[in-house]
Formats: sequence, structure tokens, C-alpha cells
Amino acid sequence: MGHMLDTVERQFSLLVQRPVCPQLSRFVVDALLPLFSEADILRYEETLSLFVSMHRDKLDEIFSDYELDDRNPFLSEPVCLLIFERLETDRFMLADLWSRHLSSQFLISLSEIWGVPVSA
Repeated sequence: MGHMLDTVERQFSLLVQRPVCPQLSRFVVDALLPLFSEADILRYEETLSLFVSMHRDKLDEIFSDYELDDRNPFLSEPVCLLIFERLETDRFMLADLWSRHLSSQFLISLSEIWGVPVSA
């Protein structure tokens, strides 16, 4: 988990300069860890780096548009990058696992912002 958390925090800091809540990201990474194989975890730095570079303009626009919006606490946390990446990669498994640990309203909100809607 530590490797993935470091990876999302590092990538997020390249995009956004704001205070974060490390405990929230740690909790979400831990909850979503079953979405990843051991091999996925080992290469996640490369995976997320590629994802961020491919979607840099979209991410910049989202973070700019929602900078002062506090309705979804995950949007201002590094873990939102992992969530956006999983929405692109495996949104149905993400939604299933998310509903076991967290309120669906936040994932639905993030999925709508990302443009890949999931249902509750």
C-alpha cells in the first residue's frame, strides 16, 4: 500500500498545490487495494504516470474548475487520481468494491466529473 500511496501523492503534487489529508488517501488506497494484482501494484508508478500524462489537460481543467468546490472531499485528495484511473480501467469493479467501504454518492460524483458515470 505504501508504494501506491507514495505514487498517487507524488503525481498529485505535480498537478495541485494544496493541503491534503493523508489519512483519507491511506484509507481509500487500503480499501481499493483488492482491485490490483501484485504485478499491478509493482508497476503502478508507471501506470499512473502514463495515465496522468495522457489526461493532463483534462486533470488540469478539473482541478481548476473544482478548486473551491468542497462537496466531494476526494477531489482535493491525491487518491482521486487512483479513482479516475480505475474509472478508466475497471469502473464496474471499482463501483462494487467502493460500495462496500464508502458512500456511493462520492464515487458517483467523481465519475460524473470524470465523464465515465457509474450507478449506485
